[in-house]
Amino acid sequence: MALKQLKDNKTPGEDGITVELLKAGGKPVLRALININGDYITHLRFADDIVIMAETMEDLSTMLKDLSRTSDPMMTYGTETWLLTMGLMRKLKVTQRAMERAMLGVSLGDQIRNEEIRRKTMVTDIAQRIVTLKWQWTGHIARRTDGRWGQKVLEWRPRLEDVAKLDNYTAPSSPDDEIMVEIGVPQQSPEHSLEAAEWYWGDITRDEANEKLRDTRDGTFLVRNASNKDSGYTLTVRKGGANKLIKIYHHEGRYGFREPFEFKSVVDLVCYYSEYSLATCNSSLDIKLLYPLSRHQENEGGENISDETLATRYKEIHKKYILKTRDYNIRFSKYTRLREEVTLKRQALEAFREAVKMCEDHIKLQEKIQAEAQPHEKNIVLENNRQLMAKLQSLKQAKAELSEILRTTLECNLVVERDLTKLKSDVVKLYNLKDRHKMWLQGRGKSDEYLKALEENNIHKLDEINAHRDMDTWKVNCTRETAEKLLAGKPQGTFLIRPNSTGQLALSIVCNNMVYHCIINKTECGYGFAEPYNIYETLNELVLHYAGNSLEEHNDQLRTELKYPVNMHLAKKPEKN
Repeated sequence: MALKQLKDNKTPGEDGITVELLKAGGKPVLRALININGDYITHLRFADDIVIMAETMEDLSTMLKDLSRTSDPMMTYGTETWLLTMGLMRKLKVTQRAMERAMLGVSLGDQIRNEEIRRKTMVTDIAQRIVTLKWQWTGHIARRTDGRWGQKVLEWRPRLEDVAKLDNYTAPSSPDDEIMVEIGVPQQSPEHSLEAAEWYWGDITRDEANEKLRDTRDGTFLVRNASNKDSGYTLTVRKGGANKLIKIYHHEGRYGFREPFEFKSVVDLVCYYSEYSLATCNSSLDIKLLYPLSRHQENEGGENISDETLATRYKEIHKKYILKTRDYNIRFSKYTRLREEVTLKRQALEAFREAVKMCEDHIKLQEKIQAEAQPHEKNIVLENNRQLMAKLQSLKQAKAELSEILRTTLECNLVVERDLTKLKSDVVKLYNLKDRHKMWLQGRGKSDEYLKALEENNIHKLDEINAHRDMDTWKVNCTRETAEKLLAGKPQGTFLIRPNSTGQLALSIVCNNMVYHCIINKTECGYGFAEPYNIYETLNELVLHYAGNSLEEHNDQLRTELKYPVNMHLAKKPEKN
């Protein structure tokens, strides 16, 4: 009783213990007051009007569990039928965490990890509890055979997903507000999406996955079934020149790397981490899923395709990619503009609602005034009432017209959004296809300069690059003096390769209006200007490399590439397929 009086700051109760006594004595008095079978309690917790008393920590833990069992139903009441979003679920979890901290008498400032708090309270995670309740309720409804409305409502599928995406649309509050339309598109099965995903390789082993990702660039990835067939999937991603493996768990239809599992499918998970870094789940993996390794590749590496065919395909794919990207950007601009229009029209509609409400309130007030008005005032009140009624009708008409415009704008925006979704898929596919052909061409020694010339369809530049592949354009059997005469007055970067007086080969090249001569060494490792750069198996490979890389690394004065073979006019045109 004294405790109750202390809380309410009231006079002593039947036990005669005053509030002042408790305040003066403090905790020692409180401990002395609570005696159970000769033993004094050591733990006392307050939560509103609930006092939890226990002799030991074990007893306190048991009582906390009982409290949890009573608080969970209050938080989860009716959640079986809720349309839960990630934001709402997060709020529920935050609330539960706050309750647990209050139960243990700790605060955020104590910096105790949630895992430690959960270990002590041993309460059920509210997200798991809600999922369990939803499945139980679904089974309960599915087993009904009496034709009640519960099952019929579930068979009706309102498609408001697309509308909900636009500025968090809320349902109308009155019949006058019913201006939205239920527009949507059929949902694609997550399992079907996974089977169709080019980066999903199914039942391949860890070693096979590592082999397929060998020598790929950072950000290249694939997904396979986990080695244990019943334990989800494994994501393998290239990072720092090594393969990193991450387990993808699934529980009750949700997927993720760790709890809480936030994704409804593996496809959604991959899409998310293609835009956001994996560092959010592993601090050492600061990389996105950039380059899917496709299992639909034909002729992996393009071994059976000629260089010319690969180049032609690369140009065509790049052209389609640019057109699709341009179309996507145009539609995205339109989509953004329509979203802004929707926002402004909703604000205007809300203003109309307030104006209508204000007029209606004034009319009600006038009806009251009219009953109390003097005879000479009634005509004025009636005229005012007539004007207000006309204004109210005008506002309602304008509101209805705006509602129709908003509905039309939403429909248009949803169409554009569906087009954007399809275009985005096409752009991603073309990008991946282009990137695959780019890797094949680079594997055959094609430089970035060559690829850029292909993309720009720069015929003159391509002729120059093709000339580097034709040995007759730059290999000349002549002396040093003759080489200087051939190169005299030529543009910087004009070059030839010739034998020198010692029987080795030499590069003669124009730079800074002078002709420089460099010995080309031939060793067991290959051709090069100096160790350890003697790595080119043929002269052609050496020329192609330095056609895109400066000679400055070997000589500070040679700030140029091998740009123009001296006999470039003799280059053979590539054969057409």
